[in-house]
Amino acid sequence: MMEKQKRMVLLDWLKAGSILCIIVNHTDLCRRGIPANYMLNCLVVAMAVPVFMMISGYNMANSYIVNRRDAGGGV
Repeated sequence: MMEKQKRMVLLDWLKAGSILCIIVNHTDLCRRGIPANYMLNCLVVAMAVPVFMMISGYNMANSYIVNRRDAGGGV
């Protein structure tokens, strides 16, 4: 019997935040800020794609494991 998989709300929020940072990166807004915040802003925005990819990979692997377990296969 398939159990409903619980969503990790924190991961959803992290993905949403990283999507917003990717949009900021593509619109070039991080380069128009206060010079003191320039490095911090650009560092945070630059980490958006790796964070998004890691979370997506984790979700995909977790989904694969749950589906294999529900199908009766080994993990």
